[in-house]
Amino acid sequence: MAGIVPDGAMQVVFIRHAQSLAQIAAYRKRASDESLVDCDLSPHGHSTLGAFAARVRSAAVEADLVVVSPLTRAARTALTLFPELPCVVHPGLAEISASPTRVIPENRGASLFKKPKRLS
Repeated sequence: MAGIVPDGAMQVVFIRHAQSLAQIAAYRKRASDESLVDCDLSPHGHSTLGAFAARVRSAAVEADLVVVSPLTRAARTALTLFPELPCVVHPGLAEISASPTRVIPENRGASLFKKPKRLS
Protein backbone atom coordinates (compact mmCIF):
# COMPACT_ATOMS: atom_id res chain seq x y z
CA MET A 1 0.00 0.00 0.00
CA ALA A 2 1.48 3.37 -1.02
CA GLY A 3 2.47 5.77 1.74
CA ILE A 4 2.89 3.17 4.50
CA VAL A 5 6.34 2.72 5.99
CA PRO A 6 6.91 -0.68 7.67
CA ASP A 7 7.95 -0.66 11.33
CA GLY A 8 11.69 -0.23 11.68
CA ALA A 9 12.17 0.93 8.09
CA MET A 10 14.19 4.04 7.37
CA GLN A 11 12.28 6.81 5.66
CA VAL A 12 14.21 9.36 3.60
CA VAL A 13 12.65 12.71 2.72
CA PHE A 14 14.21 15.06 0.15
CA ILE A 15 13.51 18.78 0.35
CA ARG A 16 14.77 21.23 -2.25
CA HIS A 17 16.08 24.60 -1.11
CA ALA A 18 13.85 27.65 -1.19
CA GLN A 19 14.17 30.17 -4.05
CA SER A 20 17.70 31.58 -4.36
CA LEU A 21 18.97 34.94 -5.59
CA ALA A 22 20.33 33.18 -8.67
CA GLN A 23 16.91 31.80 -9.54
CA ILE A 24 15.55 35.32 -9.92
CA ALA A 25 18.55 36.64 -11.87
CA ALA A 26 18.37 37.03 -15.63
CA TYR A 27 19.72 33.99 -17.49
CA ARG A 28 22.84 35.77 -18.84
CA LYS A 29 23.65 37.19 -15.42
CA ARG A 30 23.09 33.82 -13.78
CA ALA A 31 25.63 32.17 -16.07
CA SER A 32 28.49 34.56 -15.30
CA ASP A 33 27.84 36.90 -12.35
CA GLU A 34 30.45 36.20 -9.68
CA SER A 35 28.26 37.87 -7.03
CA LEU A 36 26.05 34.78 -7.26
CA VAL A 37 28.77 32.40 -6.04
CA ASP A 38 27.17 30.35 -3.28
CA CYS A 39 24.31 32.84 -3.11
CA ASP A 40 21.72 33.00 -0.40
CA LEU A 41 17.94 32.85 -0.62
CA SER A 42 15.92 35.58 -2.29
CA PRO A 43 13.50 37.68 -0.21
CA HIS A 44 10.68 35.54 -1.61
CA GLY A 45 12.65 32.40 -0.72
CA HIS A 46 12.98 33.61 2.87
CA SER A 47 9.26 34.34 3.19
CA THR A 48 8.08 31.08 1.63
CA LEU A 49 10.59 29.18 3.74
CA GLY A 50 9.06 30.62 6.89
CA ALA A 51 5.60 29.49 5.81
CA PHE A 52 6.91 26.05 4.83
CA ALA A 53 8.68 25.69 8.19
CA ALA A 54 5.36 26.32 9.93
CA ARG A 55 3.74 23.59 7.81
CA VAL A 56 6.56 21.15 8.62
CA ARG A 57 6.14 21.84 12.36
CA SER A 58 2.35 21.46 12.21
CA ALA A 59 2.72 18.16 10.33
CA ALA A 60 4.96 16.90 13.15
CA VAL A 61 7.58 15.59 10.72
CA GLU A 62 9.80 13.21 12.65
CA ALA A 63 13.47 13.19 11.76
CA ASP A 64 16.70 12.13 13.42
CA LEU A 65 19.26 13.71 11.13
CA VAL A 66 19.54 16.29 8.37
CA VAL A 67 22.06 15.73 5.56
CA VAL A 68 22.57 18.85 3.48
CA SER A 69 24.51 20.28 0.55
CA PRO A 70 27.40 22.61 1.46
CA LEU A 71 25.79 25.47 -0.46
CA THR A 72 24.38 28.37 1.57
CA ARG A 73 20.85 28.22 0.13
CA ALA A 74 20.51 24.54 1.08
CA ALA A 75 22.04 24.98 4.54
CA ARG A 76 19.78 27.94 5.33
CA THR A 77 16.73 25.95 4.23
CA ALA A 78 17.71 22.92 6.34
CA LEU A 79 18.58 24.94 9.45
CA THR A 80 15.32 26.87 9.25
CA LEU A 81 13.19 23.76 8.86
CA PHE A 82 15.00 21.59 11.42
CA PRO A 83 16.98 23.85 13.79
CA GLU A 84 17.02 21.31 16.61
CA LEU A 85 18.42 18.37 14.62
CA PRO A 86 22.02 17.35 14.01
CA CYS A 87 23.11 18.44 10.56
CA VAL A 88 25.74 16.75 8.39
CA VAL A 89 27.14 18.65 5.42
CA HIS A 90 27.80 16.30 2.49
CA PRO A 91 29.73 17.72 -0.50
CA GLY A 92 28.21 15.11 -2.81
CA LEU A 93 24.83 16.80 -2.45
CA ALA A 94 25.90 20.09 -4.05
CA GLU A 95 24.19 20.86 -7.33
CA ILE A 96 26.21 20.28 -10.45
CA SER A 97 26.11 21.79 -13.90
CA ALA A 98 25.32 19.99 -17.12
CA SER A 99 28.78 20.92 -18.39
CA PRO A 100 31.62 19.64 -16.20
CA THR A 101 33.93 22.31 -17.63
CA ARG A 102 31.65 25.29 -16.93
CA VAL A 103 30.14 25.53 -13.48
CA ILE A 104 27.74 28.43 -13.05
CA PRO A 105 28.59 30.71 -10.11
CA GLU A 106 25.63 29.72 -7.90
CA ASN A 107 26.84 26.10 -7.85
CA ARG A 108 30.38 26.96 -6.76
CA GLY A 109 30.86 26.95 -3.03
CA ALA A 110 32.54 29.94 -1.44
CA SER A 111 36.24 29.65 -0.69
CA LEU A 112 37.07 28.15 2.69
CA PHE A 113 39.52 31.01 3.14
CA LYS A 114 36.84 33.68 3.01
CA LYS A 115 34.89 34.76 6.06
CA PRO A 116 31.92 32.36 6.35
CA LYS A 117 28.37 33.64 5.99
CA ARG A 118 26.35 33.75 9.18
CA LEU A 119 23.42 31.36 8.86
CA SER A 120 21.62 32.03 12.09
